[in-house]
Amino acid sequence: MRVVCEKFISETASWSELSEVYKCVLSTKYTDSITFYEKERELLDFLDREKSSPIFIVLVGDWGMGKTFLSRVIEEEAKKKGYNVRNVKIDQIIVEEGGKFSVSDREVVIIDEVENLENLQYQYRGEIVNFFTHMKKTTEMKDINSVVFLLATPSGYTKIFSYGGLLYSLLPETYTAFKDRIRERVLTEPTKVEYFLMLYCMLKSVKSEALGLVEYLNFLYYLVPITRRNITKIVNNFLCQLPDNSPEAIYKVLVTRKEAIADLYRTVEISDARLFKEEPKEIGRVLRGYDYSCSNAKLVKFSHWRENFAYKLDPNLRREIEDIITVMKVKEGIPPDDGLYVIVPKEPREYYPLFPDEDVLREAYKALKGEGICAVKWEEVEKYLNVQLRDFLLEGDKYEDMQRVIDEYKEEAEKLLSHDKYSSVYPKVAEGIKNFVVEVVELAEKEGRLADVLCNPSKENKKSSEILLECRHRDGFYTFGYKIKVTDDLSLQSRADFTVTYSTSDAEGVVIKLTHPLQRYFLQLSYLSQGLRVRKPAFKLVFANEIAKLESLIDDINELNKIYENIYHTFSSMEQIEYRFQSIMNYIIYYKGYTGKTGKVPVKEVFETVRDLADQFRTYDRKNIKFTVQDIETSWRLLEFLSDLDKKKLVKLEGEYIDLDEWLGEYTVKVLEKVLKRMDKEDVGKLALEVMTGTSKGLEKKVRAALNAEEVPLDNRVVEGVSDLLRVGIRSGYIKVDTIKEVDRKLNEVREKVQDIKLITIKERDVKVVDVKELLRTAVKVRERAENSVTSQALLFDMLDSLSALAQIKPSQKSEVMKAIEQGLTTVRDLKDKVAKLVKDVTAIQHTEDELLKIRKGVQDEKLISDCILVIKGDRKNTERLYKALNKVKLFTYTEFVDEAFNNVEVTSTLKEAGEECKKLADDLETLKEITGRLEKIKSQVSSLVNTPYIKELDNIKRELNGIKSTLQEVYNRAKREGFINGSS
Repeated sequence: MRVVCEKFISETASWSELSEVYKCVLSTKYTDSITFYEKERELLDFLDREKSSPIFIVLVGDWGMGKTFLSRVIEEEAKKKGYNVRNVKIDQIIVEEGGKFSVSDREVVIIDEVENLENLQYQYRGEIVNFFTHMKKTTEMKDINSVVFLLATPSGYTKIFSYGGLLYSLLPETYTAFKDRIRERVLTEPTKVEYFLMLYCMLKSVKSEALGLVEYLNFLYYLVPITRRNITKIVNNFLCQLPDNSPEAIYKVLVTRKEAIADLYRTVEISDARLFKEEPKEIGRVLRGYDYSCSNAKLVKFSHWRENFAYKLDPNLRREIEDIITVMKVKEGIPPDDGLYVIVPKEPREYYPLFPDEDVLREAYKALKGEGICAVKWEEVEKYLNVQLRDFLLEGDKYEDMQRVIDEYKEEAEKLLSHDKYSSVYPKVAEGIKNFVVEVVELAEKEGRLADVLCNPSKENKKSSEILLECRHRDGFYTFGYKIKVTDDLSLQSRADFTVTYSTSDAEGVVIKLTHPLQRYFLQLSYLSQGLRVRKPAFKLVFANEIAKLESLIDDINELNKIYENIYHTFSSMEQIEYRFQSIMNYIIYYKGYTGKTGKVPVKEVFETVRDLADQFRTYDRKNIKFTVQDIETSWRLLEFLSDLDKKKLVKLEGEYIDLDEWLGEYTVKVLEKVLKRMDKEDVGKLALEVMTGTSKGLEKKVRAALNAEEVPLDNRVVEGVSDLLRVGIRSGYIKVDTIKEVDRKLNEVREKVQDIKLITIKERDVKVVDVKELLRTAVKVRERAENSVTSQALLFDMLDSLSALAQIKPSQKSEVMKAIEQGLTTVRDLKDKVAKLVKDVTAIQHTEDELLKIRKGVQDEKLISDCILVIKGDRKNTERLYKALNKVKLFTYTEFVDEAFNNVEVTSTLKEAGEECKKLADDLETLKEITGRLEKIKSQVSSLVNTPYIKELDNIKRELNGIKSTLQEVYNRAKREGFINGSS
């Protein structure tokens, strides 16, 4: 059979003329309407730049979008520019080369199928870490003029490079630095201008006689998913298969040769060729999309549209409009962009029923000059391209039932075409969408992709376009749901669309575009309620794209099932164990923040280090101090707790060791990824700061919102468990947060509050001396490492909160002991001063003063009290006796401790029996008790002595003598001035 092409185009990017097609498409002057190829031009620009260090570019595009195609063009152009080119798949680097990676000067490296890292991570985790480590080092190389391209699918890119993805989980410390150095370029679907140019350039390159048929392919733009691969299939499987160069040949292939368009599953057929025999001339104008027999539209040169009208529009709106109204005519010797036209209809809705903004086109119709033509109404396209009835999506047991539905469907399809309520989707289409989602969910359940989950439609709100499916876990512990929302306002959309979301805000989920043919398929599904069944092969073929989009959500839901189940059971059992998850986690967080260590360390070392640190900062009767670790007696007990969490996959242990670089368990990481994905990045940053600073009262509220717990019932233990994991994620450094400014503000605030004060903390099995100034010095040391370590910042905040609380405690102002000593010293010194004026020997009074000073020094001697406390700590019985004697107060300043001992017989007795240091302190206290009475007596004696007549008489004589002396001096000075006496007399 004769065909109109000399050769076919390769879909696998192995074709030798790729560069020619690329250059042909970009030869147009309307490059702002080029999206797919413009991305290529941008990529090639990186080759021309002078680079001091290698550039890393991730090219993101879905299957069939043309990532490999573009990489081949890059390869060809790079070789022409003198680069050495390597083209490898990620599996080769990881599996065969162990993750080793390097780049030489003037080299281009293209790494394909990067999304496979997700599948390789379980078996080749170490090799992937090695790969990213090498990549990070490569980004820091100097004087290397090279480019590295990584090709990945959107889902693969998200799971590997996004916040919380594979790279982040493996190398959280280097994630930000590496991510900042890579550039992301996302491929988009070709625009309609690009669609026509690609068809033209591809057909030209294979010397096809079908080149002139490009203008008849207008409708295909709406009927097929527009990707590079599909455009290639149109050329190979459709145009190149034509027996001759005529519109009749196109129509004949459509209605008689289904195999030629099997890949174009949006295209539809008629059951016989009768229409072709009766109206062969009509098909040309239908396929072309315009006619010259009437004047309800204008055919305007694309350049004229651009120069005189398009510039007035928002660029995004302009592109949407041009994706509908552009057509192409091919003429010999005329550049392809000169063959571009736009159809400006008088009544846009007649031309295309889902037009974005008909007012724009009406204005253009009045303003622009062009040929008067007849634009084909969409009903005429429907007339020529109707549904192949034997490919109907539904099936039934009775022929009569099927025939009745088919007849009714034809009527509804006509109503759909004439449906003028554009503010909402046609009601039966909405019903079909609901059935579509139910079918996809059932398929997933049967294939085991929604394990242990049952989904049923809930009651619909008739006034709303929302349809809700409620999905319940089989054991009934919790529920969650999918929500399908059909867009209400289509005036802002280029086409109708609906969004599928689940257990999240309305903004999440996938958007599925409702092209007109797709609406017809959904209309078919609306008849499932009449006892018919879906033909699964046809269903999967027709809805392949839409099912693929929903499957990614279903995979996500399935993973959430496991996470919810794990969280529920974990935190239920944790209540029985009676220990606090966060307090256990703080052992590791505090240890890492305090020591700055990395790698594997024994749990015993973690326990001992943190226990000593926590005992310094922690007090036991003040709940507002949050420096807390779980009160555990031995390192083995901590190991037991961590082992239990390891079994639940919340932490990761290796025997009796824990790896400080990777200690969060698999489920902890998965929960964090899933929840963070549902939170706005800015909100995560604010929330992280709140958690770090201890003000995260809204954490559970945000978790509820992220899990949609208000709309879909979730057990409180799930919400609380996820909240606890988020706290750990933030405080452990898994979720990055910059709090250095806040840390310094808090540190300065604490510096001002901390006094020169020593504290005694007493616990049933221990007694400690706490020097607040020394604690501040420790905190300052931690601040020095907090610059690059979130765990250090978490530790420092808790330290500062403790210090701030401790700084509020002031030494006792009511100390009976110190009052007695200070009163005595004042009295004795006053007595000594007065008596010394009359009597030379004041030894007795001096002895009393010396005794008082000695006792005061003893009471205030920090070393004496500290030594005494160390002695008490050495004997468990003494510790317990002291604790019981002071069981109402467990925190003291030094003076408060002495006060309590001075007034508490049991405390004095304990001090006498504890050891020499404590006995000396007790003896001093006993002496003070005796001296108190003596001092009162001395005070009375001093008062009596000062008030005797003898002392008063002496004071009078002194005053008289001073007066006489003053008078004599005045006489002398006057005589000298008058000259009665000379200066030497």
